[in-house]
Amino acid sequence: MHPFRRSNADNSVSKSTRGYTMVELLVAATIATTGLFATLNMSTSVIRGNTDLRYSSEAQLLAEHLIASVQMQGMLWVDAVPYGAAEELKRVPPNIGDSTAWQMYNHGSGGFSKDNRVGRLGNDTLWDNGAQLLIIDGLSGWGQKHFCAHYRVTRVSDDLARIEIRVSWARPPTPVDATAKCVVAMVTDANADKMYSSVSLAATVMRNLNANEIVAPSF
Repeated sequence: MHPFRRSNADNSVSKSTRGYTMVELLVAATIATTGLFATLNMSTSVIRGNTDLRYSSEAQLLAEHLIASVQMQGMLWVDAVPYGAAEELKRVPPNIGDSTAWQMYNHGSGGFSKDNRVGRLGNDTLWDNGAQLLIIDGLSGWGQKHFCAHYRVTRVSDDLARIEIRVSWARPPTPVDATAKCVVAMVTDANADKMYSSVSLAATVMRNLNANEIVAPSF
């Protein structure tokens, strides 16, 4: 064999031991990056889904609680128009079959804050304070204001009204702060469902038929 000629075996060894080429490294990096992004996207989707599920559960509880609060106001519905403390129920229309426009639920904030959102139990100190005190994290439940609550009232008969409650919150990519004022358009806008998630409940409220046996409240 010629002293300067390399055999095929030597060429094979040389190729197998020379390492990866730049193209091969780029392909491997691309595949790894694609896999990483796919994993991150999946993780983000799972987290977002869990958050939305938690908000849905809390919004359902809040809507049920607000319905119960309005039904408690029925104790003050002792005449054609409930007493002023029954802030939501006093708007019962005078004519059977009529409905009010959608309105923001009275949160008892007293106008001190421009953020009209509420937590899991609202923040109406007249009707909600007892429920707030019954849970261990009452203060945090009050402070975690994720939701907007709106309602409308329909006169069903002389002694019955129908209350509809809708609890809404920002749906990604809508900024969370976009709901701070809880504008009525969150319910009435045709594209609202693209920007906000919501839970709706309805219930009937009966006028206090025993009103003549009860001393009128002093507020």
